[in-house]
Amino acid sequence: SSNPFAHFLDLSVKPAALPVDLACKYIGCGRSTLYILLTQGAVKSVVHKTHKGNVRGRRVFLRESLDSYLKSLEEEGAPVEIGNRAGVSALTESGGGR
Repeated sequence: SSNPFAHFLDLSVKPAALPVDLACKYIGCGRSTLYILLTQGAVKSVVHKTHKGNVRGRRVFLRESLDSYLKSLEEEGAPVEIGNRAGVSALTESGGGR
């Protein structure tokens, strides 16, 4: 079977938005952390509806906002980590997280 996300593996293509799982990999965090960042306004998302009248859709995270978040970590001097704990220190300091 064909991977529906194979186009994301082509590094020459830079999509404007990433689905949740790929957004997590992109900034190196888990789903919970990503949604905390969303509620804090640190990253932005939109719901993509395939048909105009649809009630439900698929949430995608705007790559530009993910890049801005990573840049803000770098500017604050926080180490940008790869893995599930990335960004957790920034969340803890800002009152997010557990």
